[in-house]
Amino acid sequence: MVSGDRTRHWLSGSRKGMAEIMSQTTMINTGLATNLMIRKICNFDSSRIRAILNTNNTPTLFVILEAMAQTGALHARYCGDFQRHVFLVKVAHCILPEHLPANEAINLQADIQGKSDRSFSYRIQVQARNDVIMEGDFWFSSIDYDERFNAAVLQQYYRDLWTCLTSVSLTA
Repeated sequence: MVSGDRTRHWLSGSRKGMAEIMSQTTMINTGLATNLMIRKICNFDSSRIRAILNTNNTPTLFVILEAMAQTGALHARYCGDFQRHVFLVKVAHCILPEHLPANEAINLQADIQGKSDRSFSYRIQVQARNDVIMEGDFWFSSIDYDERFNAAVLQQYYRDLWTCLTSVSLTA
């Protein structure tokens, strides 16, 4: 997710619905209707996460890259029990698609390639029609919450977001 002074998340309480979580984003740098690029987390374990891109249209390359980063960062937060702030450090390499899929379901899969107590490395793939159309190595790091990254706000936000994304039904 984009961080900084221009994008803020102010949440309190727990068990918020997806619409409520999304409505509390005050400004989105991209100009898109939402800054959440993941519609659903399909399955996950300690070394892998699978998700669905949040779009009904032909996505831009930026949207796909952001979804890849969000998928890895959410999984890293989950692996750390949401105890630290996680951010993207580097995209080591990324194979870009020749053409972006038009109006197709796009799936994301992130597999941990390595990790330490504060760092995670993922191979993240984007799939359309069961073909890998894009992949890259994404490196994430984590830091303790502090005055810039408020634990009282962010921990609950990401826990609530995780709960929503892992329990949402796509047929509802």
